[in-house]
Amino acid sequence: MASSKSITADNPTHVVGRDGMRRPVHDQMSLQDFLALDWPDTQHWELIWGAPVLTPAPIPFHQHLYFELGYWMRRELENKPEFILLPDEDVLLPGSDNYLRPDINIFRRAEVDMAKVPVRALPALVVEILSPSTGGRDWGDKKIALAEAGVPEYWIADPSTGALAIHLNPAKGNYEPQIMDADGFLASPFFGRRLRIQFDGKTYRVESR
Repeated sequence: MASSKSITADNPTHVVGRDGMRRPVHDQMSLQDFLALDWPDTQHWELIWGAPVLTPAPIPFHQHLYFELGYWMRRELENKPEFILLPDEDVLLPGSDNYLRPDINIFRRAEVDMAKVPVRALPALVVEILSPSTGGRDWGDKKIALAEAGVPEYWIADPSTGALAIHLNPAKGNYEPQIMDADGFLASPFFGRRLRIQFDGKTYRVESR
């Protein structure tokens, strides 16, 4: 197991579960203890390298880009019916204790039990949209976890600028970043397209070719 040790989440020290009981949140937890804890329905928690991390509520720009990317992906997936897009879904990465909730996941339909949480399958593609308090994890510990699990394609999108990074070829806890062309397009092997995000300070537009 490898970790960049970048987790600096400002987590609450206790949570109140659905039964109204107050329970402590420890700095380190086993997957078994994490799954057994009665987490509040109104909070989203991840377990990254044994550290429980509270995912904050997203800002509006985050959600705007989230839906623009999701719309583009759903349209492209019409040509790949064997895959399904699951946004904001709990994922237990196979072969690890990392329990994540990426912004966007794409899975093979045949590998997903649609009646159970978390999804226990390897995503074909994961997208994280940066937030001020989560950027370090998305570029650090979460990126390492996805690479070590063998997720073949990992995107990171920055709503403050519209910048997009596409990471490929996971090996030994790391990825190879794609290099953009002269027009700012990046290649996605999964979609077989080149794309970029245009941002004018108010709205986003996903362009592809």
